[in-house]
Amino acid sequence: MRLPVTEAFVRQAARTPHAVAVVTDGGRLTYGELLEAARALATRLDGPRRTPVAVCLERTPLLVVAILGTLLAGRPYLPLDPAYPDQRLRHMLADSGATVVLCDRTTAATVPALTEAVPAARLLCLGEDQPYATAATTGTVPAPVGDDDLAYILYTSGSTGRPKGVAMAHGPLARLVDWHLTNDGPQHGRVTAQFAPVSFDVSFQEIFSTLSAGGTLVLVPEDVRRDPDRLLDLLIENRVNRLFLPAAALHQLAQRGLRAAVRPPLGDIICAGEQLQVTDAVAAWLRSLPGIRLHNHYGPTETHVVTAHVLDGDPDSWPALPPIGTPLPHVRTWILDPEGRPVADGEQGELHLGGACLAEGYLGRPDLTAERFTTSDDGTRRYRTGDLVRQLPDGALEYLGRGDRQVKIRGHRVEAGEVELALSAHRDVAGCCVVTRPDQAGQLQLVAYVVPEPGSAEYGAPEPMTLRFAPKWHRHLSERLPEFMVPAVYVTVDRLPLTPSGKVDRDELPAPSTARPPLPVPMVPPAPGTQQRIAEVWQETLQLDEVGIDDNFFDLGGNSLLLTLLHTRLTETELPGPGGRPLTLVTLFEHPTIRALAAHLDRAASGSDRERPAGRRVRRERPVRRASAAAARDSGA
Repeated sequence: MRLPVTEAFVRQAARTPHAVAVVTDGGRLTYGELLEAARALATRLDGPRRTPVAVCLERTPLLVVAILGTLLAGRPYLPLDPAYPDQRLRHMLADSGATVVLCDRTTAATVPALTEAVPAARLLCLGEDQPYATAATTGTVPAPVGDDDLAYILYTSGSTGRPKGVAMAHGPLARLVDWHLTNDGPQHGRVTAQFAPVSFDVSFQEIFSTLSAGGTLVLVPEDVRRDPDRLLDLLIENRVNRLFLPAAALHQLAQRGLRAAVRPPLGDIICAGEQLQVTDAVAAWLRSLPGIRLHNHYGPTETHVVTAHVLDGDPDSWPALPPIGTPLPHVRTWILDPEGRPVADGEQGELHLGGACLAEGYLGRPDLTAERFTTSDDGTRRYRTGDLVRQLPDGALEYLGRGDRQVKIRGHRVEAGEVELALSAHRDVAGCCVVTRPDQAGQLQLVAYVVPEPGSAEYGAPEPMTLRFAPKWHRHLSERLPEFMVPAVYVTVDRLPLTPSGKVDRDELPAPSTARPPLPVPMVPPAPGTQQRIAEVWQETLQLDEVGIDDNFFDLGGNSLLLTLLHTRLTETELPGPGGRPLTLVTLFEHPTIRALAAHLDRAASGSDRERPAGRRVRRERPVRRASAAAARDSGA
């Protein structure tokens, strides 16, 4: 029997109150304790049932309590990532009409957008050292929710430059969780890692397919998410059976698992958010995990998961690009041509979705809702995905790419038009175009082509100039967009090539140069020995002809994914050993130049390493870049 996720959790807590529900590095909560805390919070969240409660918390038990308490109160939750720019958070709070913000002392003190939201929204600060909500557990909790009541609002990139809130009701989510419970087998005693950011819809699957069935949810700290070695340790230590993660993260995890001969007790790995690639490393590592199943899930934010495909047996027999699978029982699919007519069997067309999976629409955007959620002649409501697919002979769907300019960057949906609008607002930008190109790790990255404004420092260059890091443009965009929407490379051009119809001809844009970009530090070549060996790996990873020993890795276009690739390659290179200890990702973050890293390794090898750089509080991605010399010296924002 299909139940709302809140009722499914309450029933499970009544059956197994002493079973462990949530585990963190700081402790654990039983089902009974989690229910008590969520109920206590729910009594304090009275308000209109359609008005969202904003949740701005790091990945701790408070996050799970906040989501459950909000849903038990009959209200939708609005996740706010503390790492998002304040301008974007302010827009989300104002646009959603949230009247309550759940936070803790840390986020209340470090995220200005929260305090700026007062008095339109009141802050409710939850604390780890006291009851999760300082109220008795008695009190009236609203009646159980119905299918049409909203569960959450997730904001996605918008082509108009204005992020849009997808309003998802309980009905489709209850059907999705019910499908999990029917197909995944018994979950009691099984352990699932909570890996996805709560602003990503996969987090709902992780949390509620686990807590509705008696499983244990292990919260993955943010720093562990980005470190494959530490993630492997967490999987083994907590005996994790099930893991949701993007394809790029799976590839990195497989590389580290192979190298360290680490075999966690995984039974199921679920990939979503971007096209799944079964790389050689993935196949080889999963071959060593007995009974492993690899799941490929597909679904836009406007529907959540709608198709699924399972790979089992010998990984060597799996296709490199698996299909996205067949529709879930409550989902209908159509493959249509540009005129809205069904294509012939096996032909390419745009995927349209229907059935009991559709979101209500975009919050406060009836025009955009009507554009993407259409109604057919027979009255059937459909969502136009913009994704191109074809049906294979066995009925599974094969993903063929996008029919528009929307892309996926590390699992996040990005409208290139939103990035262009934000970049074009800078005073030194006369025109721009944003495209995607693969980086050295094989993952798509954003590349911005900029026509500089006359009088700017970049204006008048005789040839296209590639800037792996442009401090003023990077800072401008970082104040407006999430990190994953900030381009990794900027190429200045005197004009944008056009097609005969006047559109930007993206095929004619020059490829980024492999020359070392202009930096505020002089070019100092590496010395023979440790510096030279590190430099060679940097050049291979960053696809640059040369690098200087005082260049910052992040100023050269590095990011966390490339740093992981760098880490892998350095561990395969003959370098001085740090006293028998492995070279860690943390070491690379703390020593972002060749000179600093080589000196650290040489000191460690000689046993004289007494230095440790002072710790620096950072916010998620590109921590070194934000503090780099280039950013510090730039004053042209």
